[in-house]
Amino acid sequence: MNNFKKDLKFGEKIENYCIKYLKNRYGTLKKREGEFKYYDLYNDTIKLEVKFDRESIHTGHLVVETSYRGSQSGVMDTQADRWIEIFGFYGIWYMADISVASLREYISEASRIKGGDNKQSSMVLLDIEPFMDRFSTCIESL
Repeated sequence: MNNFKKDLKFGEKIENYCIKYLKNRYGTLKKREGEFKYYDLYNDTIKLEVKFDRESIHTGHLVVETSYRGSQSGVMDTQADRWIEIFGFYGIWYMADISVASLREYISEASRIKGGDNKQSSMVLLDIEPFMDRFSTCIESL
């Protein structure tokens, strides 16, 4: 299985976890089926974008994509109301549940780096500690 298929399968597991974990907060959530880039989970009142940064537990940084091949993508292109970011820090997994507007404001002054497939994505590299101070709640281990 190639990396894209592995990542896609893992992403589906993370989305399923979020559906269960966030039920008390947002009610019953559904997954978008097929290729749809604007949000992952939704119901009649909320749309959520779900991201999992598996490398964060080793790097101490979060990566948030802002464009791909010169076009807005990621946080800058989502139609979601909330951005759910799952990340690791000092061996503990956390979930940040942030309004998209707040995350856009938070990253507006951050410097951009190139990365992703053939370095075609523009991303923001965030230090986890200040990000956690502003946004995060601790969650159970995944």
